[in-house]
Amino acid sequence: MSRKTTQGKPMEFLLDQAKRRGSAAFTIPYDRQALADYLGVERSAMSAEIGKRKKAGRGA
Repeated sequence: MSRKTTQGKPMEFLLDQAKRRGSAAFTIPYDRQALADYLGVERSAMSAEIGKRKKAGRGA
C-alpha cells in the first residue's frame, strides 16, 4: 500500500481490487475488521471513511 492514511488505504485497496477483477462490482474477501487489520487502520475510522465516500457517491 503506497498510501499511508486511513482515507487512502481503503480506497487504494478497493481501486486495486476493481482493476484486478475488471469490474467496479465485486465481493470483498474480508469482513470489516479483517480488512482494517490487513490495511493497518482502525476499523471504526475505515468504516466511517467508506460510509462518507458511499454517501457522496464516490465508490465503496
